[in-house]
Amino acid sequence: MFFQVTKEEISVEKAVEMAKHDEAGAVVTFVGTVRAFSHGRKVLYLEYDASPEVVEEKLREIGEEIAQRWGTEHLAIMHRIGRLRVGEKLSIVAVATPHRAEAFAACKFAIDRIKETLHLRMKEVWEGGGF
Repeated sequence: MFFQVTKEEISVEKAVEMAKHDEAGAVVTFVGTVRAFSHGRKVLYLEYDASPEVVEEKLREIGEEIAQRWGTEHLAIMHRIGRLRVGEKLSIVAVATPHRAEAFAACKFAIDRIKETLHLRMKEVWEGGGF
């Protein structure tokens, strides 16, 4: 299992490399990006404020849940903190399993659990002011 929380850019290629293995017939990835519009307003940037250690521990818990449910420890979860511009990668999940159905299910589970449990302080800054 590989987990990374950083202010630097994150890489899909690195996530896949960290997750794949010889017994996997499937590696499923998800890439979350900063969108240009939210609540009908143009987004300038997002700012995530969190302790990297706390976030990484939450990601590790999600990884352990995946290992228990799908029997794989071949996964990578990366998440950005700090200021992110529109179009930048915010999060990446890569899960490798022998068959695609399990990989898709585990990846979706990871994304859903991140949204449910990862309570980052986020400021969305819009064009014309406000957040």
